[in-house]
Amino acid sequence: MTDPNQTQDHYALLGLRRDANAAQIRKAWHKRTAKAGPGTPEFVRLNEAAETLLDPHRRIAYDAAHPEPEGAAPSSTSATPGAVVASSVDGGAGSARGARWWVSMVALPVLATVAVLVAGYLTLEKRHDDAVDEAGSSAVAAAQRSLPILLSYDYRHLASDRSAATRVLTPSYAKVFGKTFDLLEKGKDGTAGSAVQTKTVVKATVVGSAVMDAEPDRVNVLAFVNQSSTHGSAQPTLFQNRVRVAMVHRDGRWLVDGLEPR
Repeated sequence: MTDPNQTQDHYALLGLRRDANAAQIRKAWHKRTAKAGPGTPEFVRLNEAAETLLDPHRRIAYDAAHPEPEGAAPSSTSATPGAVVASSVDGGAGSARGARWWVSMVALPVLATVAVLVAGYLTLEKRHDDAVDEAGSSAVAAAQRSLPILLSYDYRHLASDRSAATRVLTPSYAKVFGKTFDLLEKGKDGTAGSAVQTKTVVKATVVGSAVMDAEPDRVNVLAFVNQSSTHGSAQPTLFQNRVRVAMVHRDGRWLVDGLEPR
């Protein structure tokens, strides 16, 4: 039997109108992925739909290739043509022409200035949007590389695991992260830490991720992470987590500045 989701377009899959903005797309994606298991076909389709619609260039291409069904209400309004009125009075034709000439001489420089300002604003806005898009893509890729390092550890080499984790963290968050990580090796009373006592090995993998919100130098990423935890010779236990990852751009690199369960 064919899965009906496979025949739905991206807007229908997320339950959105075609004029939905970025905030509405993220909200719909967050709500629907909460009900879909990470790594399932539905989760993959929801991820693909949200990523396409949140990327302005990909969305334009998608809309062009998938027009609205016939009979759907148009998302844009047509312009109303203005009326053109022409009149002429014999006795005042010269003065009218003079008035129009004077108005044009005053108005044209003003309009030219406005056009330059508008063009400049649109250029800056596009540069900002392009920077945000690039930041989102780069931050998501960095988060996918960093999370397995941060959320995996082996009781036999905790010191090297901590050192590897520190390299993908901001200095301020490294201090916070380190205080918790150190307890895996040694307790506050000096005894062996929890990971050492239970001989714990944790391996983390990222099964999905997307941008929650972004600025050129800071991006929040929502990631779905599976953790396989093994204690000694016992069978592994799988934990499925949703994590908000705060990514910050520092010295040419994207670093993790915070982790928060969702």
